[in-house]
Amino acid sequence: MLVSLSGCQSAQEKAYQGQRDTAPPLYEHFQETLDFYANNLSYNGVDDLFSVADGTGQMNIYSQEAVAPIASIKWIEPEVGMSSAAFLDSDTYYLGGDRLYGNGKYFFEVWRLGASSKRVGYDFESSTGGEVQVNAHFALFGREMINWHSGERYIARTVNVHPGNSLLSASGKVLSYNYFSDDVGLHEPLTDTLLEWDGGMSISQVAITADERYVIAHGRNGSCRIWPLPALKPVQRCGAGKLFADKLAYIATHPADGSFAVAWDRRVAFYRPDAEDRQHKVFGLSLSKPIVSLAVSADNRLAIGDNSGTLEVWDGVQRKLLGQAKLGPDAAGTKLQFSPSGRQLLYGRNPKFNVHVLDIPQ
Repeated sequence: MLVSLSGCQSAQEKAYQGQRDTAPPLYEHFQETLDFYANNLSYNGVDDLFSVADGTGQMNIYSQEAVAPIASIKWIEPEVGMSSAAFLDSDTYYLGGDRLYGNGKYFFEVWRLGASSKRVGYDFESSTGGEVQVNAHFALFGREMINWHSGERYIARTVNVHPGNSLLSASGKVLSYNYFSDDVGLHEPLTDTLLEWDGGMSISQVAITADERYVIAHGRNGSCRIWPLPALKPVQRCGAGKLFADKLAYIATHPADGSFAVAWDRRVAFYRPDAEDRQHKVFGLSLSKPIVSLAVSADNRLAIGDNSGTLEVWDGVQRKLLGQAKLGPDAAGTKLQFSPSGRQLLYGRNPKFNVHVLDIPQ
């Protein structure tokens, strides 16, 4: 399946523009100003709670109903906090963060906080940096993974030079890519099984679907490919490359199944698998400005943000615009996260370091 990213405006695109002219607004439910930029936003398991991690290593957990933080964690000073992440359950918070010592060594720390506020923690030194990632079972930092519940540690093998280009799946698989060699790798640390293949493009982003049945890679030239697991074939295309093009791409996966959305330049497309495990584009549209953020909800809604500060929320199956917000160029943000119900949108914007919760019209 080959998707063209260029061409004249179609009748369908004109119909979409007509929806924009009459779309209801997204209403601001909550707003918080940070001391530094937000590098991680997360709703995860429950609708009322969400977390915001900033670039100093500060982590705040908010109650949406109370419109206030209910917990705050700061990685130990005077070391520098580099990155942090959270997975929130109804009665347990899984938190991870790293610090950089003056000797160049990284110190990785993970906490599990229960309803009784009892802390269960693990920490260790690491010689490699990377982005902290957590879920309800595992935490990953660089090439080291830990099981929250048993404390068992694993080595994550990656195909990249720097372990920051890695992604942790719900079951503990580690997806990585090498920017220089175009290789893609999927490692299962629990069994030390590595699946490695040639991505065939200069990769901007990779993703694995929530059901772990597909890997998607999007290139900086607009190329996009889908590999079914574990066979890796037949390979499908979800974007055609342009000669000499070099732009960032974005992939957002459905939180529960094999659906996903991809965006490159001004184009976005939503894909869903059929009964024979073939992916099909069910929705696609163009924006007037380059896309800088993308998210998919459990009920197949797409949130799309462009570099002018415009946000749009679409029903990806019904192809209906549910709401939009025009926040202005100073409000352009790269962090988007749906609440589990799909009724709210968590949005982080820079350079003013603001975090917003927007209500989506029903």
